[in-house]
Amino acid sequence: MSGRLTLRPARLAAIALLGMAAVAAAIAASRVSTVVPWAAAVSASPLSAELARCRALGIAAQEDAACRRAWRASRRRFLGQPAETAS
Repeated sequence: MSGRLTLRPARLAAIALLGMAAVAAAIAASRVSTVVPWAAAVSASPLSAELARCRALGIAAQEDAACRRAWRASRRRFLGQPAETAS
């Protein structure tokens, strides 16, 4: 009988933990998602618009010169390098 008494607190703790996990999952599922689709989140900047166009092109964007320029500008901006000067 002593083995059964030591098992009981562990079983109660496991049940309580499962109950709390179920409540947390229900709360998370009931929240309304505020994720904005990427197309709606594109800003008014010309670079962002061009990058969105290239993303929509898919694999064909690899051959598009405008996409290559946009990617180059995006890399420079990300890496903190100065912008290309027109020669």
